[in-house]
Amino acid sequence: MIAPNTLREKLDRDEPTIGTHIMFADPDVAEMVGDSGLFDYAEFVAEYATFDMSLLYHMARAAQCGGGLPLMIKPDQASQAFWAQAALGAGFKAVLFTDVRTPEDVDACHRAIAPDTPESGGFMGVKLRRPALAAYDTERYLDETKGASSFRSSYVAFVDAIATGGDDQSSELLKTFRPTASDSSPSADLFLQLHE
Repeated sequence: MIAPNTLREKLDRDEPTIGTHIMFADPDVAEMVGDSGLFDYAEFVAEYATFDMSLLYHMARAAQCGGGLPLMIKPDQASQAFWAQAALGAGFKAVLFTDVRTPEDVDACHRAIAPDTPESGGFMGVKLRRPALAAYDTERYLDETKGASSFRSSYVAFVDAIATGGDDQSSELLKTFRPTASDSSPSADLFLQLHE
């Protein structure tokens, strides 16, 4: 079963999202973050963690139990294509590729997770993993991954977000995001409480 990607739905509606980092290789943490209802997604910072493929499955299932929380993986650059495919196959909903510096880097990232078809030129075959457990529906798979196959067009149009860390002067970027009292979500409420 392919669970809905509520993060993608919010991005498609141009809604702001608030996420958190998970640095612990523990599925219980993903479930607790989802149960809190405070976040739109959680990012598993895999580049700083010890993990294996089965852990990704357990984390994705736990997050799904925790209110359907979409998970994002941030793999280390050296093996990010492999771990991006593994995480998506496990049920993660997004990938934060690291150290992307050029339009060609963006193309390589999209190619890593685009369907392996003559039209797309991607490298990700249909995975016999969690999304395919209920049915081996290749047409649905292609439909679900069609956004990733659009990398041949202007690369900027397919970059959903640019994330920066503390070393990237994110405090300056944070000043541009200010939810107002009219924004009604637990995460917007928490942001307003913390920054009053």
